[in-house]
Amino acid sequence: MKYLILLFVFSLTACTTYVHDEGRNSYIQTIEKHSAGDKQFSGMYHNFEFKATILNTEVTQAIHSRMKKMYAWDEQESSKKLNEQLSELENHSKIWLSFFTGERKNDNLATKKSIWKIYLVAGSQRYEGHAMKANTNLSEAIEIYPYHTRWATPYYVEFPVPVATIEHEDLKLIITGKADPHYPEVKERITDLKLEDSIDLVGLVSLEDLIGLFNATTVYVLSLIHISEPTIRS
Repeated sequence: MKYLILLFVFSLTACTTYVHDEGRNSYIQTIEKHSAGDKQFSGMYHNFEFKATILNTEVTQAIHSRMKKMYAWDEQESSKKLNEQLSELENHSKIWLSFFTGERKNDNLATKKSIWKIYLVAGSQRYEGHAMKANTNLSEAIEIYPYHTRWATPYYVEFPVPVATIEHEDLKLIITGKADPHYPEVKERITDLKLEDSIDLVGLVSLEDLIGLFNATTVYVLSLIHISEPTIRS
């Protein structure tokens, strides 16, 4: 799958300067370095599109600096907020996720009835995420995450692993539909027919392994709605 790169274009008049424009190019480079995304179409139909940023130490400090300029925090307030943000990284990892799907009913990452599962793969470990809608106004969201648009829904996704544990690992973000409800039925039927030695239920497979797997397979059943696996630089 091709990675999605969205270019945020903004214009400034020649005689106007805003304090939060200083260092913007460098800031965008930091965000892009730690972001990845994907999009999927069925013909002309836009199935889904997303982009995510890992909120590691470098990104957290960069975002804090931008918000300090935006809201003119004094040094005491700034220091307090930064310490709070960095202390959160000691308990879990978090990503910002800008998510769009053509079916609004499927834009439900933060509900118990969500059709989506979200995983962060760090080295050989995989962590399941918990999504929450981000309570952020649109103008602030676009200022902090320039690829975000008014058509996407902002989420935070938390993973039960400290940032220090994954900070220097190669990261992959997996967003996938839940298994088909008939999956247990199929598994039971395989057992009834005594075909366990002839059929492998492989579960999640990396994109790199799919070609070889398909070449070695006579028949395969894909029971997931969507699957996407971009790489995020930690």
